[in-house]
Amino acid sequence: MYVSNLDLVLAIDSDTNKVIQSIDAGDSPQFLKFNPSNDDVYIDNLGQVLAIDSATNKVISTLRIPHGPSFLKYNPSNGNIYVVSDPNSDADTDVKGKVVVIDNATNKVIHTIGVGKGPSFLKYNPSNGNIYVANENSNDVSLIITTKTNSTS
Repeated sequence: MYVSNLDLVLAIDSDTNKVIQSIDAGDSPQFLKFNPSNDDVYIDNLGQVLAIDSATNKVISTLRIPHGPSFLKYNPSNGNIYVVSDPNSDADTDVKGKVVVIDNATNKVIHTIGVGKGPSFLKYNPSNGNIYVANENSNDVSLIITTKTNSTS
């Protein structure tokens, strides 16, 4: 089990409820997402997403994600991680955001998808495998068709 704490991610033994390792996670780690496809844990902080190998509790990949990142979502239909990148989080701008897709096999960014203004929460739909993005500033929802990962409607 993992929790974020200031600039650390704490690995906790779920049998003893004791911290077994502290992992440096950069500035302000927030959202954690476990990927059962590769057993990695993903955490966002200011400007990047870290992939942590849950077997060793070591950071195995650091991905630069501008504007945020925030709101991580695991997609069980393809095993990838989806991450919101919102330019409005850095400044008072009114531009469209993006969702970045991290490949579960390589832990590299494989797609950057344009969405609406002020993207916030991501939701996976198990009936069709798609990802929905709530866009707060444009009052709409973007649909990411995950079988065509770089497309929205």
